[in-house]
Amino acid sequence: MSGHVFVVNCLPVGHGDCILVEYGDQRNPARVLIDGGPARSYQALRDAIGELPPDRRRFDLLVVTHIDTDHIDGVLILLQDEELGAEFDDVWFNGWPQLKSLSAGRARDVFAPPQGEFLGHLLHARGQAWNRSFAADRGCVMVADRGPLPARELPGGATITLLSPREENLLKLRRTWVEALRDAGMRPGDWDQAKARLDARAEYRPRAPRDDVYATRKFGSDTSAANGASIAFVLDYRGRRVLFGADAHVSVLTEGLRRLADGLGVLRVPLDAVKLSHHGSMANIDGTFLDTIDVSRFLLSTNGAYFRHPDPETILLLAERAPGAEVRFNYRCRTTEVWERPGAAPGGGIRAVYPPEGQVLDLGS
Repeated sequence: MSGHVFVVNCLPVGHGDCILVEYGDQRNPARVLIDGGPARSYQALRDAIGELPPDRRRFDLLVVTHIDTDHIDGVLILLQDEELGAEFDDVWFNGWPQLKSLSAGRARDVFAPPQGEFLGHLLHARGQAWNRSFAADRGCVMVADRGPLPARELPGGATITLLSPREENLLKLRRTWVEALRDAGMRPGDWDQAKARLDARAEYRPRAPRDDVYATRKFGSDTSAANGASIAFVLDYRGRRVLFGADAHVSVLTEGLRRLADGLGVLRVPLDAVKLSHHGSMANIDGTFLDTIDVSRFLLSTNGAYFRHPDPETILLLAERAPGAEVRFNYRCRTTEVWERPGAAPGGGIRAVYPPEGQVLDLGS
């Protein structure tokens, strides 16, 4: 008799996110891919997919949470890697076709979205199903201000409940998108122009590297339009729940969790694990967020490069608000191994778990 699996694999893609989720019948599980990491770490994603038999490289869902390079760049390479042959039944990504359906306005932001245009071109060129699950909502993967949280059933018996983004987050991104592309001499939604620009970028060809990212320094202080537009959600399979936070703003996550708690009739949402937002940046967590969840296991996806994530303040906050919690790192590195020492975090402390156990979380039954 076949058993059931529910495995969350935070692939080692440097300072970025690339998460492979498998659930369902262990003989032929359903698969969801969340982000692709930075370009220079693409080989880790390629190796993971390459371990699958060629006829099993079809994914039920690809979620590109937002346009930060440490999340989107690997996807740009993956969709051009014809030799690998990965296919996707649906892709969730808020690009220009979705953003242009929102009302225009005026704002200014520092983030530039050419990669979003590159991805839009690739999805269009492939004839790829794109936000098909949200066709009735202007094609936007987003949370309405009122009413039940959007929930979508996936093949294999899993459910995704969306927490982020809200329409106001996408409106901010829309304004940023238009202005930044104007500065770059690009036109939103011009797939021919996007193709020409992408073809000129060697780092986005299969097996070619590059990356960058940024960070901020205050609890809950992230104001990035790109991060605020992150697709974040709770995936539920057979009563096991994991929150995938992408780089979402903590205020948006907290509001969504409160609505989810109301729907479940509980004070705090019970979760089996939380993939912390923005690689453990203190700008994307606070005590109020932790007060809305009942969880004792946190996942961190980063090697600490460039901006030394996770912030020590984040780990200390976990030790204070969730004493004894298990914190699973997908890298042992300078910014993570310090938490292995006894007394590194005061009070109840945390239990640090490192690869290989820390990388792969098995919630199967």
